[in-house]
Amino acid sequence: MAEKKSASIKLPKTLAGCADLYAMLRDSRLSKQREANETKAEEGIVREHLIANLPKSQASGVSGKIAQVTVESAPEPTVVDLKKFLQYVLKSGSFDLITTSSLIKSDAIKERWADKVKIPGVGSHNVVKLRVHMLKKRGTEPPKGTKEVASKKPVRKPA
Repeated sequence: MAEKKSASIKLPKTLAGCADLYAMLRDSRLSKQREANETKAEEGIVREHLIANLPKSQASGVSGKIAQVTVESAPEPTVVDLKKFLQYVLKSGSFDLITTSSLIKSDAIKERWADKVKIPGVGSHNVVKLRVHMLKKRGTEPPKGTKEVASKKPVRKPA
């Protein structure tokens, strides 16, 4: 069988070799994906801890050695009465308020709110966001009180 080249990988000459390579690559990807999922779960725990413990004020943030995080809370529109909302859209011709993917177009509704226009059937709920601003280049030393382990993930030292 002819050898084919890809942009970043040299394929084996035989199909059997390709099967082995495929299995190894898939196992590698799945392993990295599991590690990424674990890291994402840990990230979520730290995120929720920061949101719960940072002061609830205008300047609600904290700076470490490599990053600064701030907690922001902003109202997001949500449909509370679909019938009233759709009647309003039809009656006013404000079709820019709707979209096919998520029903409402948040930016268009926020613009109306800024102009003090009340839209029937639309309420709001606060969305809390954690903003991260890197102070140093990524990949620098881990924060104080953590140590590197074989998996390259920071782990807290026991107190």
